[in-house]
Amino acid sequence: EWVGLEKFQELFVGEDFTNVLRNTTVMAILNLVSGFTASIIFAILLSEIRSKKFKRVAQVSSYIPHFIATMVVAQLVIEFLNYEGAITSLLTWFGFERQNWLANPDVPVFWIINMITDTWVGFGYGAIVFVAAISNVDPTLHEAAAIDGANRWDRIKYIVFPSIVPVIVTMLVIRIGL
Repeated sequence: EWVGLEKFQELFVGEDFTNVLRNTTVMAILNLVSGFTASIIFAILLSEIRSKKFKRVAQVSSYIPHFIATMVVAQLVIEFLNYEGAITSLLTWFGFERQNWLANPDVPVFWIINMITDTWVGFGYGAIVFVAAISNVDPTLHEAAAIDGANRWDRIKYIVFPSIVPVIVTMLVIRIGL
């Protein structure tokens, strides 16, 4: 039997719509800000590593979570944060109340768990473009700044970051569209 737009009307007029919309919006913003910022910071940190071997190991290690199936990550989170999970036991040892952290009705803990999980899964893969942009910064700018007495932080602040701002804006627009 054809129901027409009845289900859409039920969705938008239902009593839970505002709560669902709020949760979705807040979680999307948290994931955008944390994941995007983590990717940029990680790319800058990688660019400052001197050991090429360690840099490669760090890059590859950070990409691995992106290639793990979402269902596997979700199941790991469930196992670690349920009432008898490893992280719950660790938090209980530090004085927190033993509980199923994914089902806490009092505090929006799920927002934080979702944000941390999304950041962990995506920051390494998201940093690929920023690492490439940083590697294209003219090395003579760094040399000139070093001769002028700029330390690493000054070079990051005044050379690296301004050089990659166009890439950051482009990637932000793309990420918002996803």
